[in-house]
Amino acid sequence: MSKTPCDKTLSLFNFDESKIPQIAVESWERPTGIRIFAADYGASGGKFCLIRDDEPSKARFITVDDLINLKDFLEGDFLVIEHAHLQPRNVRVSLAQPMTHQQLVRLHENALKKNVDIRAFPEKLTYRYRNVLFGEQSNKSDELDAQAIIYASIQKNPLSLTKFKPHLPKDFTPIQAWAHMQIKEMNDLLNKYRIQHNLEDPICFVVFKQCLTTIEQVSWQKSGQDVSDARRWFLGENLKEGAKTSGALSIWVSLFDWNGQKRLFNGKEIGINDTMRYLLGCKPHHFKGGVARSNIWHWNFQKALSEYGIKRDVVYDHNSEIFNKFKEAKSRYRKAMKISIRIFREAFDKKMGV
Repeated sequence: MSKTPCDKTLSLFNFDESKIPQIAVESWERPTGIRIFAADYGASGGKFCLIRDDEPSKARFITVDDLINLKDFLEGDFLVIEHAHLQPRNVRVSLAQPMTHQQLVRLHENALKKNVDIRAFPEKLTYRYRNVLFGEQSNKSDELDAQAIIYASIQKNPLSLTKFKPHLPKDFTPIQAWAHMQIKEMNDLLNKYRIQHNLEDPICFVVFKQCLTTIEQVSWQKSGQDVSDARRWFLGENLKEGAKTSGALSIWVSLFDWNGQKRLFNGKEIGINDTMRYLLGCKPHHFKGGVARSNIWHWNFQKALSEYGIKRDVVYDHNSEIFNKFKEAKSRYRKAMKISIRIFREAFDKKMGV
């Protein structure tokens, strides 16, 4: 059988298939009788949602132990699971890891015994395929995500996905451990703003409000494309107190703590690149990205993409012109973030007489 799913598999999906690029690394022949499963974890009461490609509308919910033991799996089966769910549990990082390292080792051993091929699916593609298959207004659920994973895997070629292999949890570096604590406070600040929607409390917001005029003055003393982009995407409407989702405020709380003081690591401010890397999630495998990252890279990033006529939640062919535009927009957006950080710090020092 070719890599194109059978009619029975496709019957669930109503969409324009031309919108999904052919991203298979190479064509593959599906052996007769081989079954392909996708499992997702998160909103199903501590169970995995399991879906088979020839019965995508019939979801089963199995316990973590049943998945580890590969209950009811047959020799030669494929099982595709999001990469995040195949990492060793560490509650300080994320609740998305349901298995400990020891449990992952058992899963791997059982897969070898039963000859079940387990592959890791990149989680950043899940919601994009879900939006294409079920619409941008579709609600996130384990069932829809599992269906999106299984369809995307067949298109991509399961053999091209990373083969599952358990590894020990990584130890945090001192700056990573510090960053996790900062992100928790940043989340509290931004959630407070989202609910109360004013800058009167805590002191971090009061200082931000006091610095608004100085921020504007400092920004207009600078020139260049990066500054122009920063004004358009972060420092313009985002500086108004009535802004619903403040990209500017999300950057601000990464620089200043609850009491309006500079965030310090080992007694010093961290550099701009480290601020973006550790506090704003601008890197792969960003652990708990937090509310600031969500505001900046999900909601606010739409502003930059809209100028290019690009939708964020669409899977683009990496060889297409529109993907090149996406990369250009992302590069400009990151540079605008960096200059915004510089402007905020400079305005704070000037206003506070530092």
